[in-house]
Amino acid sequence: GRCAVHDCTDPGYAHGASGTLAEIGSDVALAITFDVVLGEACRCLAEFLVSIRNYEQLYRKRYVTVMLSLFIEVLSKVGMFAILGFAVMPRWSRPPMENEAASSFCKNFLDYQVCTRLLGCSADDSDCCGEALFCMSQRLPIDKRMTLFQKSVRGPFMASPFIRIIPTVVVPWLA
Repeated sequence: GRCAVHDCTDPGYAHGASGTLAEIGSDVALAITFDVVLGEACRCLAEFLVSIRNYEQLYRKRYVTVMLSLFIEVLSKVGMFAILGFAVMPRWSRPPMENEAASSFCKNFLDYQVCTRLLGCSADDSDCCGEALFCMSQRLPIDKRMTLFQKSVRGPFMASPFIRIIPTVVVPWLA
């Protein structure tokens, strides 16, 4: 909202200590989601895919399950940020004109179209869904898009290794 208009780059700038804590909390939550939830989802998907095929040896079945789970997890983690990097970072459309409404500039973006249909935006509401990801990214200058992308990868790639210590070291030590 306000940071898209003003020259601020993070919640800590706009909201002080509570904004910084919110940013750190979201990084930790994203890291936990990636490490725990995504890992379990990939394992379940791999087990399902392996169960379709009838393996005669248990060792081979376990090996294929682990390798498939690892492959799916790597594709999902790296793939999401690769898509964001290629979709958000470059400018794929003309730069917006001064004070151009989101309804005219963003009308061809898929996330804007989905947002306007879900929220039922009226035709006279020119800035409804103007904060949709692709719309906002194309309206921001490159330095702000770069900051946005760097902050989005910070949680999973910087906080994740420290969060991973909890289930692999701390929990077995307490048990």
